[in-house]
Amino acid sequence: MGGVESVAGHIFKALGKAIVNILLAFIVCLIVGFAVAAGALFYALGHLHTLSIIAAVLVGVLAGYAGAVTALLVAAVREALALAKAAVGEARATVGEVERGGAAAINAIEHHRQ
Repeated sequence: MGGVESVAGHIFKALGKAIVNILLAFIVCLIVGFAVAAGALFYALGHLHTLSIIAAVLVGVLAGYAGAVTALLVAAVREALALAKAAVGEARATVGEVERGGAAAINAIEHHRQ
């Protein structure tokens, strides 16, 4: 159960570090998405109606959501890579301990034979 708690702790820590980036990505993508949609609708219609403004806002919200999810996934991948590096380090340390223990056992057996 400790492994699951460790992974959850890493995820929450990464989320805490990345929350500013996620909010920033949402706001920037929201503004850009709205501006592009409103500009395209204004170019196509010559003026903006209430429904076209609502449509532009919805496009902006969807773009903001996509940007926020992308920022979240980037943070999750970075944290997963950090976790993998830590696991590799622990595995190498364990293998080193096993090798040293095996060498000590072989030496003890050889010493006992003599």
